[in-house]
Amino acid sequence: MHATGSRCSDVNLCRRALRVQKVMVDYRGESLPHPEPQLPFACRDVRFFMYEHTTLNHHWLRHCPRFRELRSASQAENTAEVGLHRVLTHHPARTWNASEAGLFYVPIFEYTSNKLKNCSSGGSSHAHLQRLPRGLAESHTARMSAARDALLASPHWHAHGGRDHFWASTAFSAHSYTLERRMAPLSKMLGCSTVGRYKAGPFARPSRVGECVIEIPYQASLHVTRVALELQAKAVYAQQVGPAPSAADLGSKRMGLAAGTASATRSQQKLDGRTKRRLLFFAGSLDVCCTGRQIRCAIGEMLEEREVGEAIATGEILIRPTGGGSCTRRALARLANRSLSSSSSALSAETPTPTLTPTGPRARPGSASSTTPPSSMHVSPGRYVDNGLVELTAYEMASSAWCLCPAGDTCVTSRLYSAVAAGCLPVVLCDQLQGAFPGAVDYSAFWLKVPVKAFLARPASLLRTLRALTANATEMGRRQRALSRARADLLYDLPQSRLGSRFLEAVLGRCLTPALRDRAVNGNSNRTASQAAEALAACMSALQQGRSGAKSGAQGVYVHKAVVAGPGKAPPPDLLEDALACRQRAGLSAR
Repeated sequence: MHATGSRCSDVNLCRRALRVQKVMVDYRGESLPHPEPQLPFACRDVRFFMYEHTTLNHHWLRHCPRFRELRSASQAENTAEVGLHRVLTHHPARTWNASEAGLFYVPIFEYTSNKLKNCSSGGSSHAHLQRLPRGLAESHTARMSAARDALLASPHWHAHGGRDHFWASTAFSAHSYTLERRMAPLSKMLGCSTVGRYKAGPFARPSRVGECVIEIPYQASLHVTRVALELQAKAVYAQQVGPAPSAADLGSKRMGLAAGTASATRSQQKLDGRTKRRLLFFAGSLDVCCTGRQIRCAIGEMLEEREVGEAIATGEILIRPTGGGSCTRRALARLANRSLSSSSSALSAETPTPTLTPTGPRARPGSASSTTPPSSMHVSPGRYVDNGLVELTAYEMASSAWCLCPAGDTCVTSRLYSAVAAGCLPVVLCDQLQGAFPGAVDYSAFWLKVPVKAFLARPASLLRTLRALTANATEMGRRQRALSRARADLLYDLPQSRLGSRFLEAVLGRCLTPALRDRAVNGNSNRTASQAAEALAACMSALQQGRSGAKSGAQGVYVHKAVVAGPGKAPPPDLLEDALACRQRAGLSAR
């Protein structure tokens, strides 16, 4: 025990007081097993099989020398393939018996594999890498070829030509270097499959590879996720025990809250706009092409307004442009012309040669309170990005009430999901943005979508709008509660993420032919009468809530499965009639 008076002297006492579950939210994206406690109804009747052989399951890439570095860089937004594997590995709908499966998951990490390339370089001597088939660790092309050969030898792939197979990649697809080209020769084998991508489309075949595209979230910054979990833990401790403990007292800087618990929800609600240190945050390039070109330049034009300049000078808002394009240069010139010398610490530009002071590979604040942004971060040549700024951004987002999410080259942006991870309400500047799983997540309940035309006409009016909303405690509480509820549907790295179930629901509802859907649902064990009644009740409830027709077109299939006779116990006739009526109300056939 430590000296008397320290409320956090006993690590075990702290853990009990916080009521947290120890979760290893580290830079490998791994955690302790955490099956979803409440499996959504749409997934109860389906089982999926995950390929485990090293040629089709790339989870072993985590042992490569640069994997940890990639997952901690800003380019980690492209590694949702790793996050999806994480949430599906312990998913209760997973079966280890392929004969019971209606869906087949191919956990290939195409982007990670392409970035890491030769895993045997860098002096790695991990035993798992040494046991790999010859050549598999040496090159990305060898891994794609091995995966193709494995699928060609798989009877499960041949059964339906891969139409019941799914995989994911949120990486970009440039005209000169498409997804199809990166995955060759495997891409030809996945032409009929379902793929999770960072947007639903429109995609040309070389950019999607698969036949059906499901929009899934980008990988949110793991730095942001960790910082947000620490803030929640401190908030709960302060409510139940007293002053927030230090990281050393907690015993682990990676201790987090189980998403969805009462304590986690209450603590997230406490971190509203009134308790955040900053009103608005944005860090990113002001020079992009296509959809967001005018929007990003307008952000720079906000600096012409004296009200905005004063807010920057006082630290109320933080705008940190990166790059050195024309819009960025003009924005910095406007600031200089106003002679706001005190804002130099709040507004800065990332130059091609960073001058930050090296303090270690993962610099952290030295004070007891880890919510204080570090003053000096690590910059090392040869890395994917300036990782010091990645971690600095995590602290800045977590301490802001609102995070600006403008369009870039397209409307879809990883900032949306990092803002959700940080507990920072997104301010969306793109009229067409919908977000992943729009039928399951009510984005309008927490984000603020500003019409682009209105923003371009008067960019500075955004500041007054945000001030008015933040001053309304009831409104901010409502939005924060909605954001807290949505986190488990959009983040891969929370202890009880529901993202895996959301993805499976989308695959069943949108991407399978009627025959394959019936096979996926009806190919499993039969239901008893009580289970059929439960399934019917869920269907009727869904219909009453207005989720009929296209939004829950697969519901009727589940009811059809529910009324199949169980072992020796057939559902009563009235239950069968009600189930058929439920199917008809959903706009489905009544067979």
